[in-house]
Amino acid sequence: RNKNQHRHSLWYRPFTTFRSNLSSLIRDLETLYTIPSSHAAKAKKKATDPAVVQRIRARLDHWRDFLVPKWHLAFSQVIADQRFSALGLFLMAALAEVCQVVGISRDLEDQGDEEVRKAIEALGQEEMGVAISRAEMDDRREDVGE
Repeated sequence: RNKNQHRHSLWYRPFTTFRSNLSSLIRDLETLYTIPSSHAAKAKKKATDPAVVQRIRARLDHWRDFLVPKWHLAFSQVIADQRFSALGLFLMAALAEVCQVVGISRDLEDQGDEEVRKAIEALGQEEMGVAISRAEMDDRREDVGE
């Protein structure tokens, strides 16, 4: 029923990609953290683990750079559309929780701190002019002919 109800909505596609990407991440993490039962399985796991780790890192980098901003925008649109605001809040909370668990929130906070630092440095280098005392301003007003 929900698929039929929401599938034409603008936010449903980002929700579907979020759900499928999250399922893929969970599947990769389960593969990484399973304990093999036989010696042959241990050897196979030892050979495939670096590829799985690389795939997880690449997925999380892609999430941080491209998908999380899209998901955030789509889910905030659901909140703004008041008909399904509770659903939007749940989706936003789920996104925030996942980002917190996998470390994307920390990366985004560090990136934001760096941008703020650069903006403060740029503002500090900006020419502000020459400081003029109030007494000098009063003298200049008298010279104008008032």
